[in-house]
Amino acid sequence: LWLQESDRVELWERQMTANVVANVTRRVGAGVVPTRELRRREIISKARGSLARMNDLAVAGKLGEVEKMIPYTDPLLLASERRMMYGTVLKACANSGNPKRAEYWHKKMLDL
Repeated sequence: LWLQESDRVELWERQMTANVVANVTRRVGAGVVPTRELRRREIISKARGSLARMNDLAVAGKLGEVEKMIPYTDPLLLASERRMMYGTVLKACANSGNPKRAEYWHKKMLDL
C-alpha cells in the first residue's frame, strides 16, 4: 500500500495525537494533572532549589562553587529567575572580594 506524502504525514499525526492523548494525564492526589504540567513543576522546583543553594554559597563567598553551578542552573530558569541568579553571582563576587569577576558577570548580565 503506497500512500502519498500528505497522507503519510496525516496518518503519522493521528497516531502521534492518539499516543499523546493516552499519555497526557496522570493521577496526582485527588485530581488528574497533565504530565507536561508535572514536568514543568519538577523543573521549577529544581531551579528554585539550585538558586537557594547558590545563595547559600554566595553568602559564604564561595564564588568558584557558585560559578560551577551556573551551566546546570541557567537553562532551567525563567527570565526573572535568571536575573536573580546573576544577582546571586554578583553577591558571591562581593563576598569573596573579587571585583574583576563582578565586572565580568555584570557585563554578561547586561548582554542578556
